Amino acid sequence: MVLKRYNEILFAVLGTLAVLGLFALALSLIGRTTASPTDGIAINQTMAAKGKQNLIVCPPVSVAGSDFEYFPVGVVVEANADMRPGVAAMRVGRRQSFGSRCGGSYFGADARIFNAIVRNRVSGEQALILDGPAQIQEVTLPDPECDSGEGDVPCGIVLWKVRTQDTNHDNVINRDDALAVAVSHADAKDLRVVTPSSATVLASHWDPAANKFYFLIVEDTNGDGGFSGEDGSEILETSATNAALAQAVVEPSVMERLVKAVR
Repeated sequence: MVLKRYNEILFAVLGTLAVLGLFALALSLIGRTTASPTDGIAINQTMAAKGKQNLIVCPPVSVAGSDFEYFPVGVVVEANADMRPGVAAMRVGRRQSFGSRCGGSYFGADARIFNAIVRNRVSGEQALILDGPAQIQEVTLPDPECDSGEGDVPCGIVLWKVRTQDTNHDNVINRDDALAVAVSHADAKDLRVVTPSSATVLASHWDPAANKFYFLIVEDTNGDGGFSGEDGSEILETSATNAALAQAVVEPSVMERLVKAVR
């Protein structure tokens, strides 16, 4: 009886310690979550002051077949600079990443590429790619073998995936906002957004035979400020060398028949 009572007490103590341990772990995780500033670029001055944003200028990437190069410019949230390793990278096509070259082992993970400097290596002329706060998620550059149809864009054309608007109105531009596609030549002076402001881009594709870009998008059809399966998706197209606002590929009459088939 004594041994049985001892075992009951021991199991009760161990069980209590286990529960307390899980509770402490949960509190720790909650604390870490709430302590971290919101990922993204703060566009509200009050929010920016709470998490001071400092600049980092990264080594350049050159545009093949041109005299131009791009220097990505990132933001580091000062208060969070030592919490998590790795600068959020601006992807370059499918072959390169700026993560390690932007000080990935030094700056915190709340760094974000929000602009880029374009420089003419011959004349030394410099300019900014974008006019205001944004996130540059990815830039696709011409392949050295683009004349043969290699790569993801035609020769002389650059494709940018950017967030330029706070589409959910939370005063921060981050991955919850619409991701748009912009197209330019190497000097970026004619950069223009070619996807709807109410849509986010999931994928892009260049068809050399048709000389067109195709974009898979999700549009905020239910007006809730987000993008989900409730909104569905659509394919848009535009010329790859004379890009304008992309238009729907599927004709309305065909889409109506498809909708009727599933409703």
